[in-house]
Amino acid sequence: MARAHRSLPSNCRSSLAARSLRRRPRARQRRASQRVRSSPVTGGNSRTWAWGRSSDSRGLDASSGPSSTSTRWVLVEEGPVDASNPLLALLRPHAQVQEFSPISGQDLTRWLARRCRTLGLRLSDRAAALLLQLLGNDLWALASELDKLAAYANGQMVREADVRLLVTPAREASVFDLTAAVSEGRTRDALRLLRELLSQGEEPLGLLALLHRQCRRLLLARWLSERGAGEGEAARELGLPPWAARRAMVQARRLPLPRLRAAHRRLLEADAAIKRGRMTPEVALETLVYDLAALGSN
Repeated sequence: MARAHRSLPSNCRSSLAARSLRRRPRARQRRASQRVRSSPVTGGNSRTWAWGRSSDSRGLDASSGPSSTSTRWVLVEEGPVDASNPLLALLRPHAQVQEFSPISGQDLTRWLARRCRTLGLRLSDRAAALLLQLLGNDLWALASELDKLAAYANGQMVREADVRLLVTPAREASVFDLTAAVSEGRTRDALRLLRELLSQGEEPLGLLALLHRQCRRLLLARWLSERGAGEGEAARELGLPPWAARRAMVQARRLPLPRLRAAHRRLLEADAAIKRGRMTPEVALETLVYDLAALGSN
C-alpha cells in the first residue's frame, strides 16, 4: 500500500484524483469531485482521502483541481504498485510516497512477540505457531485475537488448547477437516471427526450451522475458481485468511457443481428435520455426515 501525503500543485491534483478513484461508483466520483473543488471556508487545511487502483483513470476531469493550496490529498493504493506506474512518476516530484508491504517470516514473529509483551500475554511456542498458522499475516485479526486471549488468560500461560478453544478460525479449521473427509467420501474419518467435535463440547446445531456455512463457501469458491479469481480476491470474498482460502479453492475445484448443490439440499433437509422434531440434533447430524460422505464417494 502506498501513501502520498503532501500539498500538490493543482494541475497534478486533478490527474491524481482521476487515477485514484474507482470508476464503478459514479455518484462517489461526483461527490469527490465536488469536495476537491471546494476549499475550506474558515481557513486552515483540509485533507481528502481516496482509496482505489491507480489503473482506474476515469471519473474526474481536468477541471476538478482544488481551488486552494491548503487542500492535501492522502491516497491509499491497495496491493503492490509497479515502480514504472505513471501515477508514481506523477507523485514523486510533489509528494511523499510510502509503501507498507505485508510482513512475514521473522518480522511477523517479532511483531507477535512485541504485541504479546505490550499486552502482558505469555504464549507457548506451540500456541504462537498455531495462531500464525490460523491467521497468517492478518495483523488486524491477530491483534483482535491476542486481546481476547490476554483477557482470558489473566496473566497465565496461553497454550495450544486455549487457542483452539478461543480463536474462531481454529474451530472452523476442525470443521474444514470434517468437510474435507466428507467431500472425499472418507465416511469413517468423517464420522470419527464428528464424534471428536461433539465430545469436545460442540453443539450439534452449531456444527450444522458451520457445515452449512462451509458448503456455501465451497459453492462460492467454485464460482470464484471458474471466474479465475486471484488469491487475494478469493480470501476477501470468502472471508478467510489466505491459507484457508487457498485450501477452500483447491477443495472446491475437486467437487463437481451438482454434488455441491446436492450437499446443500441435504443440509437444508437435515435442518428441517431437526426443527420439525422428526430427528434429534445428534441423530440428524450423524445421518447427514454419513449421507454427505456417500455423495462424496460416488
